[in-house]
Amino acid sequence: MFNLVPELASADSQVFWSNGCFTNMLDYGAEHIKLRQLDMPRNFFSGNNCVAEYGHFPSNFLVGVSTAASDIQFRRQMRSRLGEPTTVAGNPAVKFATTSFEVANKTKQLPNFPLFVTRIFFFDFFTIGILPITEGLIFTILYICLLRAGLHPLATAAIALVFTEINLVLMCVAIKKSLVGNEWGADDRAPFWSWRHFVYFFAQDCFFVWCRIPLVFCAGTILSNSVLRWMGCRIGNRTIVVQPIQCCDWNAVTFGNDCVFDGVLQLHTFENMVLKVKRTLIQDGCTVCFGATVMGGAIIERDTTLLPLSLVLKEMHLLTPTTYEGSPAEPVSVTS
Repeated sequence: MFNLVPELASADSQVFWSNGCFTNMLDYGAEHIKLRQLDMPRNFFSGNNCVAEYGHFPSNFLVGVSTAASDIQFRRQMRSRLGEPTTVAGNPAVKFATTSFEVANKTKQLPNFPLFVTRIFFFDFFTIGILPITEGLIFTILYICLLRAGLHPLATAAIALVFTEINLVLMCVAIKKSLVGNEWGADDRAPFWSWRHFVYFFAQDCFFVWCRIPLVFCAGTILSNSVLRWMGCRIGNRTIVVQPIQCCDWNAVTFGNDCVFDGVLQLHTFENMVLKVKRTLIQDGCTVCFGATVMGGAIIERDTTLLPLSLVLKEMHLLTPTTYEGSPAEPVSVTS
């Protein structure tokens, strides 16, 4: 969590921070910088790119993707008992209906020891210890083998580099297809402590590390679409994805023809400690501008434009031909 000051922050059990979330404990004023306290009680969840202001938030509280929330609107009332489940999203924040926390808790089970060891092997051992050095190991092996074949050192290095990236992409495709499959992730869910959850994010970690160089090199061109299609994404002809590395929920990505996507894809969520993934459909001729966020299950019809910093919530259906903006997104004009 960016801008977090540990000395003045308190986090109870089952507090979850997603990727790129912020806080405003350092309050920058016109004349002074004020340091504020942040209290996150039990079952506090902050979504990707959200902003949790300083203050005392209620328990069982979920701040949605790209949402700014403060205790001016949502403040803890009692410390002796848990609050009602609360989900907020949008800017300004809108409160949504949620499933009863007590009912959701009945389905939760503590992880067994083999599952806990599996989690350690996948993330603490392989992802942190081995995954980052895989590229260097493969390059070294290929370089030595080609050098012994009598090739020039510079040519050997260039060939080894190219074949290293190809091997890494093929390895990533093989891991995704063997662990995740070609169907899971179109409309599926899995408990937080489960084999399915672990292998899904393990495959994503391999994707981020092994496919990073090819996708960054080909970003903003149609060349990256081939790698994404191998991973399971459905991408039409002449479609440009400015940041292809974020298409990590592969089986949930569906782009039509002649699209330009420069926004943020958020096709998986955690709700009541359950991983949920659902396919999002962006039809032909759509434009998603910089900073706009599209969540899972959304449908954007053809020739629709989503303006910068807009937010398309889960299951939203944007009609055509229209320009949308805002958080949540609302129509601003009808395209002729």
